[in-house]
Amino acid sequence: MVAGCDGPRSRVREAVGLPDPDELLHGVLGFTDEPDAQEFVDVHLTVPRFFAWRIPRGEAGVEYGLATPPGDDVTAQFESFTDGYGVDTDRRCSGLIPIGPADSVTTGRVFLIGDAAGHNKPFTGGGILYGMTAADCAAETIDPRDPATLDAYERAWRDELERDIRLGHLVRGAYSLPEAVQEAGMALFEGEIGVHMDRPTSLFSREQMRAMLSD
Repeated sequence: MVAGCDGPRSRVREAVGLPDPDELLHGVLGFTDEPDAQEFVDVHLTVPRFFAWRIPRGEAGVEYGLATPPGDDVTAQFESFTDGYGVDTDRRCSGLIPIGPADSVTTGRVFLIGDAAGHNKPFTGGGILYGMTAADCAAETIDPRDPATLDAYERAWRDELERDIRLGHLVRGAYSLPEAVQEAGMALFEGEIGVHMDRPTSLFSREQMRAMLSD
């Protein structure tokens, strides 16, 4: 049995002919060294079909980041964003963010996990929790001696993640709404909220309803 955990440009996926994720975003992170102890994050819905962010990290400095769809000039977008803060990032890194997932991540004696499978949050690009959840599903369901158990893996990870991924696509679509609608939506999530950042289904949780009503 082969586990393809080899990233967004998975060679395992390509070798066995499994479909690619729906989209590959290009993400960039930059860091500055000035200490910043603020306890809030800046989010900017100014990047086409995604967003940009500024995260203070105390004595470790400040993180700046964004992601853009394929074909956009990510370097120009990033420099325009950081110029708005009047900073020049000391360190940068970049990479691809797969958005999906594909209709199938298994075939024969092969299964995909993490970026190779598109196990990412469509609305933030993060994938640590989703990839670890899929790995747990694989450990619980796959018998390396029995390729038929790959069907159980496919069902298990989709049961765990598919609703949140579908809702995540809808959340991302809201980034492109008119500015007035964006501002009204963002106002609902200011201050203390009851939303789990990895689980957009928690938008409808009792905790979030209480948080919005208390405001």
